[in-house]
Amino acid sequence: MSELLSRYRRAMRTWEYRRVILSQNRSTRYIYISNKITNIMNRKIKIMGVLLFALIMVCMGLYGIPAQVGSQSKGNATTNVSFGSDKHIFSSFTNNSTNWAGYVMNPNRNLGQYSVSGIQGSWAVQQVTGTFWGGQGAAQWVGIGGKTTSKIIQTGTVSCDNFLYGTTYRAWYELCNAANPSPMTFLSMSVSPGNIMDAYIHNVGTNSWIINITDISNGHSFQKTVNFACSGASGEWIEEWADGFSGLANFGTASFGAYYASGGIDNLVTMNGQQYTIAQTSYSKINMVSGTTVLASTTSLQPSNIPVPDASYDSFQVIWENGS
Repeated sequence: MSELLSRYRRAMRTWEYRRVILSQNRSTRYIYISNKITNIMNRKIKIMGVLLFALIMVCMGLYGIPAQVGSQSKGNATTNVSFGSDKHIFSSFTNNSTNWAGYVMNPNRNLGQYSVSGIQGSWAVQQVTGTFWGGQGAAQWVGIGGKTTSKIIQTGTVSCDNFLYGTTYRAWYELCNAANPSPMTFLSMSVSPGNIMDAYIHNVGTNSWIINITDISNGHSFQKTVNFACSGASGEWIEEWADGFSGLANFGTASFGAYYASGGIDNLVTMNGQQYTIAQTSYSKINMVSGTTVLASTTSLQPSNIPVPDASYDSFQVIWENGS
């Protein structure tokens, strides 16, 4: 019976088509057929558009690529993502920021501290929680400048949440100038979540800096001497929601300094040839907020490995609180 019904339906469709066609003159038939072909092509174009969009999203997710993409070689590293300089400049003197969490210090002139010539720090690479659509991320870094100036030199890692629950972890450095934005430079060294990173940035001459970042868990490292004009007005140890990501990835708890990042170095700055802990400077504890919502909160400082009475505090954690 079902077979007979199927044949009947096919016959009726064929009869209807012939009835419509034969009842019209030649020009009307052409219009009817043309409209049919156009409708079919429109449906196919829409399907191809959806498939192309899905393919682009998959490619972006697999390689951890946020919105802005370029391709340029710089030494033995490759520049392929720009996070936008505006997000790296901390423009507020309060204890809240829309994109930073962690600690920012300024030289304490009462102690003869005038300019930051070096910074070092350690952290554990954060494992982020993947989502279906991806596009979220969190960056961890140390840097000099950027709180009250438009220039900052920094190095760190980034944890990316990719399409279809994938994740990517990369090391990088950046010479950031808000007036002349430059892309972040990703490094070829491999990093993995949970690995302990050590990072140094030190001035070795007029506008000359050495950048060194080491994964002490696997022994991989990168070092480069760069030319960059930086005022040394501040030093930073930061967890960042970097520009180019749709949101702040859920990184759980980020650990900075030897007290939390076991085996890592202390979070220190160098001024006038002397090293100081964060607590020995004029510093601010920064929470990341969006309006009245706290996105990431920063803990108080904990003791470092340096036996400096009442001042040996430089380790801390940043805790993810809410999605952006």
